[in-house]
Amino acid sequence: MALRRYETYANIKRDILIGSYGLREQLQVDQLARKYAVSKTPIREALSLLQAEGLVEIVPRVGYFTTSLSVKEIENLFELRFILEDNAGRLAAQRISDAEWAELNAMHGLYVMGDTSTYLPWLEYNRQFHYGVAAASHNGELAEMVGRVLDRLERVHWRVLDRLPFTPADVESHVAILKALRRRDARAVSSAIAGHIHASRDAALKNIMQSPGNLTL
Repeated sequence: MALRRYETYANIKRDILIGSYGLREQLQVDQLARKYAVSKTPIREALSLLQAEGLVEIVPRVGYFTTSLSVKEIENLFELRFILEDNAGRLAAQRISDAEWAELNAMHGLYVMGDTSTYLPWLEYNRQFHYGVAAASHNGELAEMVGRVLDRLERVHWRVLDRLPFTPADVESHVAILKALRRRDARAVSSAIAGHIHASRDAALKNIMQSPGNLTL
């Protein structure tokens, strides 16, 4: 039963990310239940999880709606992401255990432009890696905040993946973070995180601003 609920959540999330639902589109529980061949309960549970990730908004006495992000909101989220991950990374450099480092080092991910079946696995890997670095700070509240910002930015990251050819830049920045953590070099961790996040931000904003209807995502 738990697996079924997760599959429902993952399927709705995928369809939101790939644009099957429009911005601010109302999501009818009964229609979703028929589409995904489940009862209304797992649909409501999935929508609640997606609300926590910033992909769905619940309007009291009205219903569920997909969210949108303005360019300013995207800029703010990337700024917040840097503030949180920079501090989490510095703490992780001091506190990470050998087992935590080994777990991060064992993670792998790859996407292929145009092959949407590779996008969600890549985004899940990317989130897992950055959340793992934050968790290595041994500050659970800080790691949770990092996770929430990553969840809200996931649709932005998806858009960049759909428009840019694959380069190893993200993986290389992950390697740089790992090497700095291994040396327990907080300054190098901070520098690698900054380069990674600022490159992601610049790529996202460039593609959004060059697209028609660029004020929301």
